[in-house]
This record gives sequence, C-alpha cells and structure tokens, in this order.
Amino acid sequence: MKDRGHDQYIANAALKFNLKLGGIYQIVESRNLGIVGQNKTMVVGIDVTHPSPGSSSNAPSISATVGSIDKFLGLWPTILRIQRARQENVDDLTEMFKSDPEVAIPGLASKMILVAFISGFQ
Repeated sequence: MKDRGHDQYIANAALKFNLKLGGIYQIVESRNLGIVGQNKTMVVGIDVTHPSPGSSSNAPSISATVGSIDKFLGLWPTILRIQRARQENVDDLTEMFKSDPEVAIPGLASKMILVAFISGFQ
C-alpha cells in the first residue's frame, strides 16, 4: 500500500513549483467572464487578520492582498504585511498595489479597471 501522506506532499509541492514557474492549474473560461475575460479587470481581495485573544499585546496584525493578473483568473500573487496589532485599516495599501516586477505583466496595469472586493473594512 502506498504512503498517502507522501503522495499528498509531492502533489502539493508540484502545485507550488508550477505556480512559482508561472504555470496555471485552474482556468475559468473567458466566455463566462465578460469584461474580466477581456483582460481589462483585476479582481482583488484584501483582508486583515488579528492575533487571537490572550496573545501578547505586542503581537502584530497581518494584512494581505491578492489580485488576479491574467484573463483566466488562474494567477493570484499575494502580498503580506505586518502592521500594528488590532488595526483594521491596511497601512501600506498603495504600496501593496504597486507592480511587483516578479509578477507584473508589462502594460497590463494601464488597461485595467480595478474592481475590489474588500473584507474587513467598515
């Protein structure tokens, strides 16, 4: 009998290598996406997570953004930042959305309409 844990580890590692090398392992058919399928829209997610109750008062919160960078919604680079504890607003939101040369598609940002689904803001 095969060691299932080892197989799962190898499969997970392969998915990560694929993504790091620019591969895609999911695709949404562009005909179902409207303007998103025309590569003119970036779908964005933003959230802040906080230390659990009882944590040190110095424990930081973590803010994160993800954004689609291809017309198939298959590539989602993530940016994480540490910020002051229990602060709900993202400190470096503008910086987080500046192009990262490792994930940017040249000229794409100038074509995009930003559609943001923001979680955690009031």
